[in-house]
Amino acid sequence: QQRLNRKTVTPKMQQQYPAFMRCYDLLQVGGEDLRALPFRERRGRLESFVATLDPSRFDLSPFVDFTDWQTLEELRRMPPHPIIEGVMLKRWDSAYVAGRPKGPWFKWKRDPHTVDAVLMYAQRGHGKRSSFYSDYTFGVWTGAEGEEELVPVGKAYFGFTDEE
Repeated sequence: QQRLNRKTVTPKMQQQYPAFMRCYDLLQVGGEDLRALPFRERRGRLESFVATLDPSRFDLSPFVDFTDWQTLEELRRMPPHPIIEGVMLKRWDSAYVAGRPKGPWFKWKRDPHTVDAVLMYAQRGHGKRSSFYSDYTFGVWTGAEGEEELVPVGKAYFGFTDEE
């Protein structure tokens, strides 16, 4: 996270925050296009390829064992790590198709968390949005009854059209 959205990454930053990659699929290796191969074969080749790499910098996406939909639903709702968005279901016989194909793959995201918040501030945006109030700060009430305080908890800069 420390290196994201930076124009330059210094050697010191590279040392302090080395890049790490979780590998999900293998589309090409040694100039060979693997996209038409079934996922089962691509996954096998990916496992062999990742085994040759530095494990402190690369790993494989884990498989999720489940025997019924209820178990999978529970894993989707309560993932082992908070950064996990959901589960990706892929047919073993599916070729890789760019974009968001319907049918052979299904991304089952966890339900979003909700919170009741108060719009505290609206500020003018930047660039083409400088004439709109498009930067928002939200807060929640905290504290004991009679001593409540509105505390800022987040900002939103996008997600609305110019009209909205």
